Amino acid sequence: MSRKEKHIDLNESEQITLREGAKYHPKPEFREKCRALLLNQTGVTIKQIATHLDVNHNTVGTWINTWETAGIVGLNRKLGQGRNP
Repeated sequence: MSRKEKHIDLNESEQITLREGAKYHPKPEFREKCRALLLNQTGVTIKQIATHLDVNHNTVGTWINTWETAGIVGLNRKLGQGRNP
């Protein structure tokens, strides 16, 4: 059973913020999340975004849910996530 396709609605300031984040943020994973959200807003499906960015479709869905609940702050990696140095 497939999940209902979800597309986010971004206002102009959110689009600008995500475009700036996709271009200039120092962390590549943050830039990737911004690009995914911008693609989703234009109507590209979650599976197409996942294929384009070479990530799992569940990951893209999680990014969208995080954006809806926490906004831009939620896209940052949390303390303790990722590989230890």
